[in-house]
Amino acid sequence: MQMANVIGHRGCAAHAPENSLAGIRDAARVGCRWIEADATLLADGTVVLFHDDSLDRCTNASGFIREQDWEQAIQLDVGQWFGDGRFVGERMPLLRDALACCRALKLGFNIELKTHRGEGEQLGQAVGEIVGEETCDILVSSFDQAALFGFRQRNPHCPLAIIYDELPQDWEQQANDLNVVSIHLWERTLTKEAIEAVKQSGRDLYVFTVNDRRVAKRLWAMGVDGVFSDYPDTVLSS
Repeated sequence: MQMANVIGHRGCAAHAPENSLAGIRDAARVGCRWIEADATLLADGTVVLFHDDSLDRCTNASGFIREQDWEQAIQLDVGQWFGDGRFVGERMPLLRDALACCRALKLGFNIELKTHRGEGEQLGQAVGEIVGEETCDILVSSFDQAALFGFRQRNPHCPLAIIYDELPQDWEQQANDLNVVSIHLWERTLTKEAIEAVKQSGRDLYVFTVNDRRVAKRLWAMGVDGVFSDYPDTVLSS
């Protein structure tokens, strides 16, 4: 198994701002061994952690993430929107900073390549160069196969995964073309047949986003290797 049976989704998204260093630290605090977070490009080619196309939901500003450069992005507050004010002043992290945080906390890191305007290959290549010979455990995933191909051009050895909302008929050919080690599927569309097909291919299967331990236990019993969770503490509980 490439990762753990419970992966902190966007860090620890129910308890700290998603895609923040605070969220990564919180995931480690509650017992995660792996986290997932979204890497995306700014206008100047800087790679940061951020999920949405728009700034509106998770920052104190409006506009589009792809139009920001690093000097603008570092001024944004990515914690003010969250919870009770404990995270006011939290800044958008560089991917390099997130990697350093995971390394220090001995966390595995599933980097999801998040594209917004067709920049998949560019994003993949940029992340491939940043990851380089990184020593912490890393798996790179994306819905965008151009991003995965771009990453592979720069980094031929790091394990890859394809993400699907629903398993397509030609998934295995796509998986073979990229030599992926795992498939990541949406829990809402997951079927027993999809689980069996992925497992019979010899690949790991991870499912997003599961916040109920009873659901997680059922999926594990069906052969799913792991789940992404906003509440990893709940899903990890006995």
